[in-house]
Amino acid sequence: MNLSLLEEFIARHDLQTAPEWSLLDAQVQLGELSRALLKQTDFGRESAPLAPEIAHEKIGDLMFAIAYFSLIHGVDPEAALWDSIARFEAKLGAGLSPSSKQAELSLHCLEEGDTPTV
Repeated sequence: MNLSLLEEFIARHDLQTAPEWSLLDAQVQLGELSRALLKQTDFGRESAPLAPEIAHEKIGDLMFAIAYFSLIHGVDPEAALWDSIARFEAKLGAGLSPSSKQAELSLHCLEEGDTPTV
């Protein structure tokens, strides 16, 4: 993924931050997305996706924060995503059941002493 336009935007508007602040921003944006979904679903009492315009805005904000965090660390976020999918697929092939895959994968990683990456 080419992040040069993001890099130019950050520089033009003097938005450079330290890595820890960038990560905090990503956490804040994830919290905003969570809050919007919880509000939409009456705190999980109903099952409903976010309204498309809200999802678009909140996911865009989160992606901006993650892309900038990636830029700081010299990581191609698209390549990192595909690598993560490959690791997830390999671990699923190692015998994880199809139900609650993400939770089981995290538990599986912890049992092996790895850091969950999904």
